[in-house]
Amino acid sequence: LKKILISIILGISVLSQNNSIQTLKINAQTVMHDKNFFHEENCLCTSKPFHILCANEDEHEYQHGSVIRKRFIVESKNDIYDWKVDVSSVDGAEITEEPMCETDVNGNQIIEVAFKINDLSETGNVCFIISPLSTNNKILTENKSYEQSIYFYHESNYDYVSTVSLECLSDYSEKLQQYFLDLNRQGEVIENYRNDKEIFRNSNGDYNLSVSGYISWTDTDFGVHSADGVKIKLYSVNGLTETFLGEASTNSSGGYSISFPSSTFNKNVKFKVFSEGTNVSVKDASNPFEIYAYESSTFEIWGYASASYTAPNSTNIGKAMSIHQAMVLANKYVYSLESYYLPNIDVMYPDNDEGTCYKSSRNKIYIENYDEFDWDVCQHEYGHYVADQFDIDRSSGGNHSYWYNVADAYMMDDDSDNDDSAKDLATELAWSEGWATYFAINLQKIMSANLLYIPNVGDSLYQDKCINYTASYDLEYLASSYWLGEANEATVSAVLYDMTDGYDSTEDDNIYISNSDIWNIIKNNHCQTLSEFVYAFYSFGYSPYTKYSLGSTLSRYKVAANLNNVTIPLNDSPTFSWIAQGGSSYFPNNRFELVILDNNYNFICSSGILYYASNYHISSTTWNNIKNNYSTIHYYVTAKQTDQTVTGPYYSTLKTAYLN
Repeated sequence: LKKILISIILGISVLSQNNSIQTLKINAQTVMHDKNFFHEENCLCTSKPFHILCANEDEHEYQHGSVIRKRFIVESKNDIYDWKVDVSSVDGAEITEEPMCETDVNGNQIIEVAFKINDLSETGNVCFIISPLSTNNKILTENKSYEQSIYFYHESNYDYVSTVSLECLSDYSEKLQQYFLDLNRQGEVIENYRNDKEIFRNSNGDYNLSVSGYISWTDTDFGVHSADGVKIKLYSVNGLTETFLGEASTNSSGGYSISFPSSTFNKNVKFKVFSEGTNVSVKDASNPFEIYAYESSTFEIWGYASASYTAPNSTNIGKAMSIHQAMVLANKYVYSLESYYLPNIDVMYPDNDEGTCYKSSRNKIYIENYDEFDWDVCQHEYGHYVADQFDIDRSSGGNHSYWYNVADAYMMDDDSDNDDSAKDLATELAWSEGWATYFAINLQKIMSANLLYIPNVGDSLYQDKCINYTASYDLEYLASSYWLGEANEATVSAVLYDMTDGYDSTEDDNIYISNSDIWNIIKNNHCQTLSEFVYAFYSFGYSPYTKYSLGSTLSRYKVAANLNNVTIPLNDSPTFSWIAQGGSSYFPNNRFELVILDNNYNFICSSGILYYASNYHISSTTWNNIKNNYSTIHYYVTAKQTDQTVTGPYYSTLKTAYLN
């Protein structure tokens, strides 16, 4: 039995250079060591809306130990300067020569890879990556490099090497499909095919007709992206009468397919694309019952039709698609955590009266003009919806900003009646806004949104491109001017982000918690302030090391006190000191307790409760007892804020002292 172990995917990769669209075609040839060509067969897969050049090869038997050459003709219609070729072998293959690149008489690049099958090998493969280089010898778009593997199988009497290409786009990987999106298409594309192989008559003599294609949208840089989870409806058209034939939702690559019986009285059809699906509906704010939609021209179907549409970024449907896709990704993120989608949410656009916001009383999200391509903002508002669904937000809203402490702002407002509840209202509001921002930026990280190549999506910056200015701050490297304690939204989002983004020694970021743990701590404890979350985190059951590792982040952002390194005198007991912090002029931390642990994080002693203190001198008796029994100690200080509702405790950075 012959084992087909190999498949080579050959296709058109999309490259963009100098705002013009270029294409790259790669033809495969198999060459023996004497460079006599074997079989070559190319087929153009025109049954799909994307033109993919497929190459098929017959099986070949090679004399044992022969050098096999794979030659690729790179037919380039763009200004590529050169190509970088990386080759590696696995298991039973041996690279015999450096990859060869030369130019033929037509100006096309010829890339040749030579390898040998080892005598004793059973299986193996050779993988090579071709990357286009610019004139300054840099890779143009590394993620769009062409990658191919050659597999082989060794039997006792011959070496078997074969390449079998895939002819259907639906069989390609999702990542590769994204690069096959035709960037030239800004609108509707309809192609009709008659393919008798696809027609299977039933007992009544009826057979199915089929319409399929791809739906996409365009970002602000004119990049084209798959429209995931949008609704497509197909109608039969007879004059002014439209008859519904069927509907489908696009898959993650924007693909859809709708079939209907040939007995349908009219073969003239049209399709409609709606900014709706995956429990998100984007509606016209001026007509709250109207979902944004695109209606195609009427076309005749007589077998199979390929009908695709790309929504331009200048149109209402294109803008609605961007909003919809941002919300769909957010709902898919929730699904990854909870295994179900949240109920449908209506998104009203453009609404300049309400502004960009979420209204829980109406179960609606409002997006104003100029925010339609700001995924950070759109998903921030979806984060408010998520918080409402899971009861992790009790804020009544209000004015807020990432660059000031909200409690101080309330206290400095002469017309405010909030003095008696300023801290409580501020910590609730800071949590509400900080959580929503964290939700947006974190979900993009978890869902690998950077691979979508949408401007300003998938990084650690929260960006809001307003009409007259751009608001921006980096959750990963929050500027020190935003280190403003528990009543500041930037601090809240940065603390949460620090806990899930891995360790960072440059920031003394010593903690890393799984994304699902953070979600479950917040959800299960209905956390509605940073203080409630930190307390729930301390109670979660982590090891002492993990629990105390949060202290460096809390101290850096002025939530916890800033503990100084202790100086141990030779003939006296030491004084431990700290800075209160808290991020607020009106509500600094005011209740402290110094705690000393042994090397295994077991409790030794504490200072007891200290109000409005900045240091503690340990007694000689206690210190001598510690020195006589321990060579290493850990110490930290807890901080609380007791005005209005008590918040904390917040543990500071855990410090270590070596006594002997």
